[in-house]
Amino acid sequence: MKTVGIIGSGFIGKALAEYLNARKYQVKLSFRSNRPELATSSISVHHCDVKEQDGKVYLDADTSLFMVDVLVICIPPGFKKGLGDSYTAKTLSLLNEAQKQGVKQVVFTSSIGIYTQTGKVSELSTLTLDTPKAKALFNAEQAILNSGLKNKHVLRLAGLIGANRHPGRFRVTLTNENTNEPVNMVMQSDVVKAIAQLIEAPNEASAIYNVVSPHHPAKQAFYRYARQRLNDERVNEPLIVSDKGRSAESSLVGKVVEGELICQELGFTYEYDNLFSIFDSVE
Repeated sequence: MKTVGIIGSGFIGKALAEYLNARKYQVKLSFRSNRPELATSSISVHHCDVKEQDGKVYLDADTSLFMVDVLVICIPPGFKKGLGDSYTAKTLSLLNEAQKQGVKQVVFTSSIGIYTQTGKVSELSTLTLDTPKAKALFNAEQAILNSGLKNKHVLRLAGLIGANRHPGRFRVTLTNENTNEPVNMVMQSDVVKAIAQLIEAPNEASAIYNVVSPHHPAKQAFYRYARQRLNDERVNEPLIVSDKGRSAESSLVGKVVEGELICQELGFTYEYDNLFSIFDSVE
C-alpha cells in the first residue's frame, strides 16, 4: 500500500487524510502551528511551514513528511492575506524537498480562479491570466508540471461545500449583474474521492483536471434555496429580475467551468451532480 503525505490540514487535507486512512493507507499529515484534531491516532502529524524572510523563502519542516510515495499539496495561496506573491516560491520549496526525498507522485490542488474569462471554459481553454491571482495560480501549476516527476496532477477546484461550509452562510451579495451567473461549486467529498482516485491510478502521467459539479444553477436560485434551508432572513429579500438571460450560449452571463474531463479520462463520477441535493449532507 502506498504511503501518502498531505501538506495542509485544512478543509480538504484533513478530510483526505481520514478518508485514505480508513482505506488502510499510511498517511502523514502536516500542520503549521496547531496540531489538527483527528478521529484516529493512526495518522501521523508532522510540522511543516514555508517561511519568508528578507525576500527569501525557506522550508521549516520535518523531512520525514516527504518520505512517502505520494505527496498531496493542498495549501491555499492566501490571496486575501496578501501572501499570493510568494505562492510559487513556496510551492517550489515543497516540490524540491519532495524530489530530494524520492517522491514518486505529486497531486497539487489549484483553483478555477485561474479562469478569468466568461462563457464556458475547460482545461483546454486559453488562459488570459489578466489578474494577479490567475498569474500566481498558473506559475505554481507550472512549477508542478515542469518538475522532473513522471506522475504529477493539478486539480483546479471549484468553490468548496461540505460539513461546516454551508453555502447558505456564504457572504454573497446578489445584484442585477450577477443574479443569473452560474454557480461553480463542488462537494468536499467529491474532491477527496477525486484525489484518492488519482493516487490509486497506476499510470504515470501529467495532467490538469477541473473538479467541478456538472450542475450550474443560477446564483439567485441557488443561494435563495440555501438560505431558505437555514431559515436565513436574507431569503426574504426581494427577488432580483435581471434583463440578462442565459437562454443562449452567446449571451451566457458569468462562466461555466466544465469538470467532465476527469470523468472521461479516469472514469471518475461525481456523487453530488445536482447542487440542490447537497443540503442534507451539509446541515
